[in-house]
Amino acid sequence: MLECTTKYCEVKGDDSSLWMPVGDIPEGSAAGMYYPSDELIVDESDPNDQTETVLKYISRCTVCESPSVVFAIHSFTNIDPSCPDKWEELWSGFSLIMG
Repeated sequence: MLECTTKYCEVKGDDSSLWMPVGDIPEGSAAGMYYPSDELIVDESDPNDQTETVLKYISRCTVCESPSVVFAIHSFTNIDPSCPDKWEELWSGFSLIMG
C-alpha cells in the first residue's frame, strides 16, 4: 500500500499487490465462482507459471493526454479502453489499485 503525506510517499505493508479485477463476469456466473480462489504463480521461470491465466482477470487501462491534462481510463474488462476523440494515447497497461 502507498501511504502519502504532504511531503513524501512511502510503501507500507508486504510485497503483495492489488490489481483491479475485470467486472465483465459472464452472465449466470457469481464472482466467487468466476475468479480463482487459489494463489496463482506468476513467474516465467517456474514450470507452473500461470501468467496468461492471471492476465484475463486484471482490468486494463489506457493513459490519455488532452491539451491540458493526463489521465487514466479503466475499462473494468480485459480489453484496453480507447481515449476520447482528439485525445492522444500515451500508453496502455493494467489497472493497479493504490490504497
